[in-house]
Amino acid sequence: MKKLLIIAVLLPFFLQKADAATLVDTDGSYAVTALAVSGNDLVMGHFDGKIRIFDPFTSKLVRELAGHTKPVNSISADLFGRFILSSSQDGSLIFWNAENGQAIKRISRPGMAFGACALAPSGKYALAAFASTVYVWDTSTWENVAIWEKIDGGVISISVDEKGEKAALGGRDGKINIYSLPSGDLIKTLKAGGGVVSSTAFAPDSGLLISGGYDKTARVWDTDKGAVIKEFSGHTDTVRAVAAAAGGKNFATAGDDGSVAMWSITGESSSYAPAGSLPASALALDPAMRFIAAGRGAPFQDNKYVTLWFPSDRRQSRNIYVFSDALVVLSPLGYVDGSGSFAGYVSVYENGRRYALSQAASKYNRPERLKMPETKAYLPKNIKPAGIKSRKTGGTS
Repeated sequence: MKKLLIIAVLLPFFLQKADAATLVDTDGSYAVTALAVSGNDLVMGHFDGKIRIFDPFTSKLVRELAGHTKPVNSISADLFGRFILSSSQDGSLIFWNAENGQAIKRISRPGMAFGACALAPSGKYALAAFASTVYVWDTSTWENVAIWEKIDGGVISISVDEKGEKAALGGRDGKINIYSLPSGDLIKTLKAGGGVVSSTAFAPDSGLLISGGYDKTARVWDTDKGAVIKEFSGHTDTVRAVAAAAGGKNFATAGDDGSVAMWSITGESSSYAPAGSLPASALALDPAMRFIAAGRGAPFQDNKYVTLWFPSDRRQSRNIYVFSDALVVLSPLGYVDGSGSFAGYVSVYENGRRYALSQAASKYNRPERLKMPETKAYLPKNIKPAGIKSRKTGGTS
């Protein structure tokens, strides 16, 4: 494999280990199945079918979106923090108003669980995949404007470029098919090694495409030329998810080897930062690189949570645990917070002793240490929001 010199934008806080003396009893917590960034918020899809919106700067749960009855498969959001698109194993696709949590549109296909889904950055188009077919809707009218069928290699992952003109479809055989949106004309087919292309992401303001897959490699593509710019081979197992920052200079990867890394594509050396042994289930990166989040653990493992990091303050990181009616936040330094009626029944182990969360919180709770200063949200100047009215409709199509 071609040896490439790269530099990883290391987050030294990845190397910080959580205080082993303070651990949450995670029995009953829900696995994170999908992640996305919506405006200033982190959107978390869970195995219980709910979507939870979390404020990463204040460590508070903003709201829960209840509409799916089975695990969430995929989540996507527009660049303006207005809309969220989610797919589920229950055969439904839901288009949400991110500001109030109302379902604007629900599309049900019983027995046909949509896999990957994606919103155009402007919110104009919604895409969802089933097997080797992609459905495209115009979100202003909810007309099914296109159906792309018999896609070579199937569809495992979907991403849309910032102009909403093309979609990248990662398949099972190492292929990435680039389609014109919404017509469905095949523009190019990229060969990304062997095996499944598990994740793709267009980088805002650059047109570059990031891909990751079962061959343990992440790649940066110039889709106009159909060429690989660089390859990154730091993972020792599947690259489960990729996410891109604005400008195309930085991106993140998360793997089944339990590692998460931030990378720069313009440097001369390489490095890699592990973040625990649990496999990654999902990944989200704020376009302005204010925060990065990775889902940890599998649905039936005891330990399941999201780890949240802040590149601007490398001392800060935290784990977010979601229970049936509670949210628990734990920092590596032992600071804890919790909300919801069930939080009183969540246990924390400290120095070998078991305490109720309320007891641990009275000792360790430092709200000021679980807050981060907000910075101006990234909004690309060359994209204007689509003219979509937020209206609640209860019908299905």
